[in-house]
Amino acid sequence: DVDWARMVRAICRETAAGWVPDFDPALVDTLAGIDFSKPLPGLWPQFDALAAVPLLAIRGGNSKLLSAASVEEMGRRHPGMETITVEGQGHAPFLETGTLPREIADFLDRAERESK
Repeated sequence: DVDWARMVRAICRETAAGWVPDFDPALVDTLAGIDFSKPLPGLWPQFDALAAVPLLAIRGGNSKLLSAASVEEMGRRHPGMETITVEGQGHAPFLETGTLPREIADFLDRAERESK
């Protein structure tokens, strides 16, 4: 129950009418044109284009959308990529979990220093 309440507070806001999504529900409309009976296109060329960009991958340890194998391949393709796995969470992990805010801030500080 605590996890559900946390998730609702993270993705919804309370109004006089009750809880409403705090994001654009039309975002899911982009999925309407996808034929999931056909193989999805590979996205590695787009990922490879990020080679010169500092990259931090944050994966929920229980994610069913971003596998550990995919993150491993991402690291192979982008050796400078940093990875954080948030155990006990799915896709996408709550960014305020434990030391995660500090780890994200540290990554951003390093990326900024290295860009100068």
